Amino acid sequence: MATRQRTVKCDCCQQDFIQKWVIGRKEWSRLNEVEFWLKEDKNWNNYKLVCRSCLKTLGESKEMLLEYLKEVRLKTFWDYRSRGTLDLNDKV
Repeated sequence: MATRQRTVKCDCCQQDFIQKWVIGRKEWSRLNEVEFWLKEDKNWNNYKLVCRSCLKTLGESKEMLLEYLKEVRLKTFWDYRSRGTLDLNDKV
């Protein structure tokens, strides 16, 4: 699937990173959107967009993952983490 991309600033580390446009879904990749991952009643320091390495820091604690992540997103997060998707460098 072809993609376009844009450069945005990570709300956590303040570094620029690349967010991709997914043509098939006609939207920006949700991987970097904090609200995609978090439970509705949770807030991660008011972050909206984060780079992959900052997102990975959210998962450093299993307790934090269980507390913050939507149950339906836990498997996706673990899959991304185990496949190395969160280790890919998206910084500019």
